Amino acid sequence: MLTFIKPFSKCEVTVFNQPFVYGYIDDFIPADIYAQLEASFLDPTKSENMQVFKHGKNRTVFVAPPAPLEIPADSPWMELIKQITSATYMEDCLQWIQKRYAESKPDLDNLYTKMMMSRFDIDKNELKMQCEFSTLENSTYLESHTDAENKFMSCILYLAQPEWQDSWGGATEVYRAKNSTYADNWDNRHLPNEQMELIANCHFRPNRLFFFVKSQDSWHGLSPIVSPPGVQRRTFNFSMMASHAAFDKTPISLYQRQISKHEAKVFKDGTLKRIFRKLSILLKG
Repeated sequence: MLTFIKPFSKCEVTVFNQPFVYGYIDDFIPADIYAQLEASFLDPTKSENMQVFKHGKNRTVFVAPPAPLEIPADSPWMELIKQITSATYMEDCLQWIQKRYAESKPDLDNLYTKMMMSRFDIDKNELKMQCEFSTLENSTYLESHTDAENKFMSCILYLAQPEWQDSWGGATEVYRAKNSTYADNWDNRHLPNEQMELIANCHFRPNRLFFFVKSQDSWHGLSPIVSPPGVQRRTFNFSMMASHAAFDKTPISLYQRQISKHEAKVFKDGTLKRIFRKLSILLKG
C-alpha cells in the first residue's frame, strides 16, 4: 500500500521529451518524512558493502525486494523501499514512461524505437528496483553514459544539505554527443564529458527527484564536485529494471542483437572485449 509515495501518474512532474525523456519532481516526499530520511541516510563509506567507482563515486547497491539487512526494520528507508518496490508503484511507472516515450519518438519504424516499445510488454512480475545509497565528494565526477541495458527508468533522490551551493556542482547533466556518430549508445559505453554537448542540468536541491527513461540516447553524467572537504553530494538512486534473461525473447532479442552488432562497429569495440563485457554484466545480474 502506498502511503507517502505518490505514483508518477499522480505527481506534479516537470518533464522534457528531448533529447530523451527526463525531468524532475520537487517535494517528492512529505517534508517530515524527508527530514527523517535525511537524518538517517546510509553513508556508503560506513558500509561493509561499499563499492567505489574509478572517478570516486561511493555507493552501496542492492536489488529489491528484499532490502538489505543493514537497514533497520524500523527505519523510514525500509518503508520507502517497500513502497517503491510495490507492484502498484512499479506498474504505474512502467505505464507512465511507456506513454511519455511513445510521445517523444514519432519514428515508429526506427530499430531502437521498435525494440523499446517491445520491451514494455515484459511480464510485470519480472520488475525489480536496483537501489543505491551514493556519495560523491570534492573532485569526484561521473563520465557520460546512458545506463544499463536492462533498466527502464532511473530516479535520483537528492538529499542536498541546506547550505549546498550551486557553485559546488552536484547537478545531474543531460548531454548530446558532439559527434553524431556516437549519438546511439544502447549498450552503455562511457565517454569523456568533453565529448558531450551540455543540453541541460538539474540542480541539486533537497527532496528533488530527477528521473529519466533509459534509451539509446539517454546520455547523462556529472561534472567534478567542488564542495568543501568532507561535504558529500548524497543521493538515493532507484532504477526500475528486469533481469537480462527477461528480455531474451523475440522480437526483443532480435532487435538487441542487431543493435549490439551495429554499435560495436560504430564504437569500434573488439569482439572479445564485447563478449567479456556481456559476461561481466550477466554475472552481476
